[in-house]
Amino acid sequence: MDYAQAMEYIDREDKRGHRGGLQSIEKLLNALGHPEDALRFIHITGTNGKGSTAAFTSSMLQEGGYQVGLFTSPHILSFQERFRINGLPMPEEAVANYMEQVKAAVERVPELVQRPPSYFEITVAIGMLYFRDMAVDYVVLEVGIGGANDPTNIVKNTELCIFTPISYDHVDRLGRDLEGIAEEKAGIIKPGCAVAVYPSDPIVCQRIAVHAQRAGVELAEFDPDAIKISYSGEEGSEFVYNGSSYRITLVGVHQVYNAALALFALEVLGMDLPYEVAARGLIKTTWVGRMTRLMRHPSFFIDGAHNEHGIQALLQTLSLFRYERLILGIGTMKDKDILPGFQELIKMADQVIVTSIDYERAYKEEDLLKSLGLFDAIPVTGVGRAVDRALELAGPKDLILFTGSLYLVGEVFAYAVENGLID
Repeated sequence: MDYAQAMEYIDREDKRGHRGGLQSIEKLLNALGHPEDALRFIHITGTNGKGSTAAFTSSMLQEGGYQVGLFTSPHILSFQERFRINGLPMPEEAVANYMEQVKAAVERVPELVQRPPSYFEITVAIGMLYFRDMAVDYVVLEVGIGGANDPTNIVKNTELCIFTPISYDHVDRLGRDLEGIAEEKAGIIKPGCAVAVYPSDPIVCQRIAVHAQRAGVELAEFDPDAIKISYSGEEGSEFVYNGSSYRITLVGVHQVYNAALALFALEVLGMDLPYEVAARGLIKTTWVGRMTRLMRHPSFFIDGAHNEHGIQALLQTLSLFRYERLILGIGTMKDKDILPGFQELIKMADQVIVTSIDYERAYKEEDLLKSLGLFDAIPVTGVGRAVDRALELAGPKDLILFTGSLYLVGEVFAYAVENGLID
């Protein structure tokens, strides 16, 4: 099996990845010899900021001399990005090798032949095999959806759980009840692990605290007031946390809090990284798709905000920018409950372009126009054409922003790379 064949194999599988239990991933990992049992995990869940917090955490550990595996989803350009060791994506030949091992394991187990594992379950299995074989010191493991019933929760050796802000997302799968969402996410807590929590709604903190108590572990709540921001703008932010100064290049005030949460969480774990090491780790952190700049004249950014909390963070970030006109590109999934925030964002825009992502769950542009109640927006079929149209409309001092989904961000970024649009 080569890389192209590996991608053909996994693309045929169920992409839902959330089946209400861990039975399938348990059977698959059992057939593979439970590679996850040889690993130590930092498990991260929440609604927003999981990927950025994971990236900050991984980067600081790497600077501290650790061999760090990073598992995240979805990918932006290539499947390989889901599995990184010290910042480097898994090589194509390794993907092909592990995909072949997974395929062989599936074919050995009658229950898996009858009900094949999902796309995400296969992804989890590949990551566990790779990180075990590369003997990483830690795996920074981002939950896919939820927590307790997410395939990543099959792991046992969790040393640290990090909870980023929790609000409403994936309501079709997790429900519209905040207590139920928190209950599902709190299910990643294991006996013996450290727990670091970003304060959210009181009911959220209460459910996490109950799970921590059941597991016999202490919960440490992050204090946002411990942060003093000295600068935040288009080039990143500078801030003071517990008396020490740090700088990050990720854009947006919310990224300051993600960075500080990662600092706090490693302290809770008992990881005594020297200040210089942590500072280098933070400033070196990059994370494509979270207010990522592609061009400067005009300014062209992409951001994967895909729920109300993410849109509000994006609105706050835009207040830091200076531009003449805002050209807004929107594309999103049908299962995203983000329309209120979209309306605020649309009011700021001088021109709106609506497009459709090449994905079965995505809104078609005409349906999104109706849902948003837009009458003067420009519908454009195809993300590449939408990017070209935005560039035609924008002057050198204008701001182009494409947002609404990480899948949209991935298509825009790929098109920009292929066509030499990145400064």
